[in-house]
Amino acid sequence: MYRFIRSSLAFLFLLGSLQVSAQVTLQDSLLPEFSDQLVSDNWPFLVGYVFDSQGRMFAFSKAGKIYLSNDGLKPQEAIIDISQEVANFGDHGLISVNLHPDFDENGYIYLLYTVDRHHLFHFGTPSYYGWKDEHLYPTIGRLTRYQLDKSTNFTTVVPESRTIMIGATKETGIPLLHNSHGLGSLVFGTDESLLISVGDGASYAGIDVGGDESGALAEQALREGIIDSIMDIGTFRAQSIHSVNGKILRIDPITGEGLPSNPYYDASDPIAARSRVWALGFRNPYRFRVAPNTGSHDINVGDPGVLIVSDVGWGSWEEWNRVEEAGQNFGWPLYEGIGLRWQYYYYRMPNTFAPNPSYGSGGCDEKYFAYNDLLANPIPQGEPAFPNPCQPFVQVPDSIPTFVHTPPFLTYNNSSFNLEDIGTYLPTFDEDGVLDRMRIDTAGSPVDGQQFDGICTVSGAWYTGANFPESYRGRLMMADYRGWIKALTFDTLTWELIAVEPFMERENGPARPISLAVNPADGCLWYIDYHGGGTMLRKICFGGNPPPRAVIEADRFYGPSPLEVSFDGSSSNDPKGDSLRYEWDFGDGETSTEINPVHTFTASGDAPQEFRVRLKVTDPEEASHEREAIVSLNNTPPNVRITSVEDGAVYTLGGITNLPLDAHVTDTEHAESELHYQWQVILHHNDHQHPEPIDTARSGHALVVPEGCTNETFWYRILLEVEDAAGLRGKDEVEIFPYCGTPANEFGALSVGFYDYLDNEIAWEMLQETPGSRYIIEQSPDKLFFSEVGEVSADGSMNYEFIENLHDTQQPYYRIKAISPDSLVEYSTVVQSEFLGKPDIWLYPNPARQSLYLEMEEVTDEAWIEIMDLQGRILSTARWEGSGTMMRFPLVIRDMSAGLYLYRASNGSKIRVGRFRKM
Repeated sequence: MYRFIRSSLAFLFLLGSLQVSAQVTLQDSLLPEFSDQLVSDNWPFLVGYVFDSQGRMFAFSKAGKIYLSNDGLKPQEAIIDISQEVANFGDHGLISVNLHPDFDENGYIYLLYTVDRHHLFHFGTPSYYGWKDEHLYPTIGRLTRYQLDKSTNFTTVVPESRTIMIGATKETGIPLLHNSHGLGSLVFGTDESLLISVGDGASYAGIDVGGDESGALAEQALREGIIDSIMDIGTFRAQSIHSVNGKILRIDPITGEGLPSNPYYDASDPIAARSRVWALGFRNPYRFRVAPNTGSHDINVGDPGVLIVSDVGWGSWEEWNRVEEAGQNFGWPLYEGIGLRWQYYYYRMPNTFAPNPSYGSGGCDEKYFAYNDLLANPIPQGEPAFPNPCQPFVQVPDSIPTFVHTPPFLTYNNSSFNLEDIGTYLPTFDEDGVLDRMRIDTAGSPVDGQQFDGICTVSGAWYTGANFPESYRGRLMMADYRGWIKALTFDTLTWELIAVEPFMERENGPARPISLAVNPADGCLWYIDYHGGGTMLRKICFGGNPPPRAVIEADRFYGPSPLEVSFDGSSSNDPKGDSLRYEWDFGDGETSTEINPVHTFTASGDAPQEFRVRLKVTDPEEASHEREAIVSLNNTPPNVRITSVEDGAVYTLGGITNLPLDAHVTDTEHAESELHYQWQVILHHNDHQHPEPIDTARSGHALVVPEGCTNETFWYRILLEVEDAAGLRGKDEVEIFPYCGTPANEFGALSVGFYDYLDNEIAWEMLQETPGSRYIIEQSPDKLFFSEVGEVSADGSMNYEFIENLHDTQQPYYRIKAISPDSLVEYSTVVQSEFLGKPDIWLYPNPARQSLYLEMEEVTDEAWIEIMDLQGRILSTARWEGSGTMMRFPLVIRDMSAGLYLYRASNGSKIRVGRFRKM
């Protein structure tokens, strides 16, 4: 079903004249009679929450914990903790949680999350360690169901109730090949089918059409079975019904299987991707909702309801899409917004499930139809044609699925790179019947609204409560990461958009809304506010008496005892403008009711001592709010300076950089053991922020993904905050940027060969090198944390090798770090060694200084060894007569010159050739 607005020629001229209008300026505001209230601010990185019928909140953190709260305050313990299983990096983690519609009876709770690679590949084996994580490499998304125990009022999990619905193995999971574009929402349809939104699993850092060139790690995913070669097509997976990526999926919430009423259901394989697909062509459909009072209650009908999907955009457009029927295609990556995405539209990616019957005849060299051939824009009347590219007058066979692009019902600009198109647009047709766009504020627009833009569409919630005025009942509250919430009105018969109105604008504030939900207990709109260092829980309510907000300011917060402090509470405020009553508690038994009191603190000795100062403000109707601050006596903040990374340093795009995190920290009053560290690494992408989890180690490492040097902006910010035992904090931060110049050193092939038992030969080729460069050989047991094992200087040969003795039977990973004379660091690829087992003939130790030992499993008649130089000239020979098992013969080499030698040895039945190094 496709509904558009027909335009006139006069409108097209008007559209052209308006496209260069200035960006709309937003102001901090909330509609009158509404109040924005803080509920709690001590949560870890919350991603979302869901309310049960009693108004209890199941809040979930990105790290993999679910908390049950009756009042919005964070409890001490989580009711479910799968943090060891969850991959918490980039935009991945525990992304969505929902309750079964019959939760009050069955207690079913569903979790959608990214699986940590170490858990995925090693759980249940002796090599699994619960504390270990493996990030920034290909993995899968997983859907799991737990059952909460009704007899404990759903506060505990029923033992053995865990059921994996999707992703029991790496082959059956949701492929995730980059650090974003992963998982989205879990939503129950009106028919109680479970709907799941999934991103394309591809890279946002470049044109991803398969392989590793764009930053996605497809080659490794292929080797490990996460994808197969047919699905190594990058973001085009969004267009394939044989992939779960870039889709809305629809499954049976009890079995996890696709439903027979799905458009491409295969009865012979109900868990196949095509059996689960409901709609396709999405980039990153992070959040979506089912419109109230839509759909059928019969799961066999195939009508879960009208879905409103917010799809996060690439370089230009944020989309709001309407899914009204099965099998709709929303265009990505061939289309974005209302227009085509030219970087992909003109790339002919073959669909290997769509053979071209004309191939091989009449000069047709297209064995398969391209995805471009199978998706067409709508036309005002009827269905568009799908001509065979080899025979324009012959249509694509009916046996091959074709699609009509469904453009978003509303799209708005998200990029400073597209200034001429800033604004908000609706789909329409021009006078020639070609799909076009019109601005929302154009005369004759069917939608009432003003221009706006944003950064990233993040969430929405249908207002179904009783707190807001009746005019808001049934409206969709939509949020953008820029800081605004808008109220959308739809025609409930046709589900056409009627109006978009401002509701909350936070443009000038530091906070960002990232999740919305209506609490059935109070009827207020609750939202999660991301504020740079964490998340807080807030709610917007109408009428009543919203509480005031306490603010503590002072001329100083630390110093020697006695310390006189001038406090200022005048920035405290009441949403209704009422006067406030002030109550100060200085933490030393003294109080004050002044707005701006002056107080002298005295320590009980010379040691640092903290005082917790509290301000409580109360309005005339006795609504109140409290705030706390620390005054620290005989104390100064820690002095913090990040030393392992220079501000303004660059990182290269040759591979993942293992960035050391270390700092010089001094504190005059406290020992090192009394300091508490918090490291955080944040990837900045245009106007987005992608924060990594906080690390509380004294020093550590950060994995820097090679993003940048495209028409988009990328950089990293590394922050360190150190708190002493008396409550004072010191901070430092640095920023690093991608290196986009000509590489100083360019790597060719890197190989790790078997040199001798427990010895590896690491060899690499340079395609380009800078004189004076150094090559650091680095080894890692887990492909994450590398340590130096050797160094080689550039000598102009362009081919280098290094021998490492392992001392045990491990199979480490290796990479080469090139350091140019101007300190630019570049990395090779990473290669893993292979342990071949102890040989029948073994010369050790290698390298050696004084002696060598020749050990043989079994000798028949005679054993011998010849030692040669690198030209093959025999330098010495030794022979031993006899036979036996596990025989060992000593060789004295103390008089030999240091260097590399060849040897040939025999146990009478076998001959082995190898090399050793004399130290």
